[in-house]
Amino acid sequence: RWRDTDYLSIRQEASACREVIPEFGRGGMPVRSRYNNGSLMVTGSLPPFASIRSLSIAEGRFYNDEDDAAARRVAFIGSDVRRQLFSGQPAVGETLHIAGVPYTVVGVMREKGQNSSYDGKDVSKIFIPFHAVMRDFPQKPPGNPRDIDRLLVTPVSWEEHERCKFQVRRALGRL
Repeated sequence: RWRDTDYLSIRQEASACREVIPEFGRGGMPVRSRYNNGSLMVTGSLPPFASIRSLSIAEGRFYNDEDDAAARRVAFIGSDVRRQLFSGQPAVGETLHIAGVPYTVVGVMREKGQNSSYDGKDVSKIFIPFHAVMRDFPQKPPGNPRDIDRLLVTPVSWEEHERCKFQVRRALGRL
């Protein structure tokens, strides 16, 4: 496990990497809107996550650096989540309650074909700023509340791919 600030030192050490960002996922979170509810995957990360994971916008926007820095309670929802929780009603500007905590929907994802995933299809997830998820939904014991699940890493270029991997692994080994 890594701490929520470790990605900053890894990013500094990994000059061949364009992005080194943390991701924190919580499955089976109780979520409700005024129209419906469900048990859904909530993912917290930094704004570059949208481009790394090819999350195209159908309505509204993805959260930004200011949202993350202020740990704003804003959410970007997958297209299937929109269907489930809003049933044809407008979603942007509406409130979701994630485990009882209110979040404002700022955007909806465009439909996305996806033939693989490591923790579920993106269209079935709710995405919130990293610092909001760390505050509102930290790891429960025996985990450390500041642990993160994974790092998403992209190289500066294809040619830098191997060097990027090496630099990240070296930094992780040090940590």
